[in-house]
Amino acid sequence: HLGEINICSLDLDKRYLELNDARYKYISPPEAHVTTSHDVLGQPSLVWTWLNDPECRRAWWRGSDWHFDERPDGRTGQGASNHCSQSNFTENVLDWRPFTYFTVRRKRGPISLLETAELEPSAKGTRITWNHQLEAPLPGWLLRKLCGFIVAKGMKLEDNAALLEKKLAEAVVE
Repeated sequence: HLGEINICSLDLDKRYLELNDARYKYISPPEAHVTTSHDVLGQPSLVWTWLNDPECRRAWWRGSDWHFDERPDGRTGQGASNHCSQSNFTENVLDWRPFTYFTVRRKRGPISLLETAELEPSAKGTRITWNHQLEAPLPGWLLRKLCGFIVAKGMKLEDNAALLEKKLAEAVVE
């Protein structure tokens, strides 16, 4: 009684998997220009907070002035951003797997630093492994050297990680 009806179908399962796979941005150690690891006191959930909350980060990242920026859906996650007014760069959250890992892009001018921070339980509490990859219009060998310089001298990651470890030890004792 309705006559001819034209229909079409779309495999939403396949599309969902494609979109979901596209969300992942994980810098693995072989892809990284620089990889560093630090064992700290505290469970991954506590360490996660200290790594991601701008107020906590200001307490251990010397010379930084982190502030929340964009918050899609009112919270931190993929698509969120933070701003460091001291260094004048923006950090965008590319991938967000709470208590496991997150990947951010810090951009300033034509250079971007991608960073995946992965948290794993360890005998001491939590092992943080940072995998850094520099994005710039330069040859690969130079990117590795420049990335090493930025992580060691610009970010002072070793010094800041030691301060993070101290702050976490104080938080665990309290």
